[in-house]
Amino acid sequence: MNKDNFDPLKGPIYSSKKIRLKTWEYDPATDTSLQPYSEKLEALAEADERIDEYEHGGESHWLHLADGWTDGECHTIHETTVQECLDILAGVERCNCVHCSQE
Repeated sequence: MNKDNFDPLKGPIYSSKKIRLKTWEYDPATDTSLQPYSEKLEALAEADERIDEYEHGGESHWLHLADGWTDGECHTIHETTVQECLDILAGVERCNCVHCSQE
C-alpha cells in the first residue's frame, strides 16, 4: 500500500472511485460448482451389488452403498467428480459394523 493511501492513525484511506472488477467466466471443464449428472455412475449403481443408489446433488455425486459394504469410514461415497467416486469405490470392502450386522 502506498503511503498516500494510508493514515497511521485511521488505517487505509479508500478512494471513492469506482473499481471495475474482472468479469467471472464459467469454464465447465474446471468449475466443480455444478457437476453434470453422471450416466456412468447411474449405470454402475444399477449393475454393481455394492451400490444401493446413485444421487446427484448439483455440486457433487453420492453413491449410497448397499448394506454390508463400506469405504472404510462410512456407507456413502460423496465426492465432487466421477473419477473421485470411482477411485474410492475401488477400495470398498465388506463391512461388519453394528448397523450391517443387524441386517
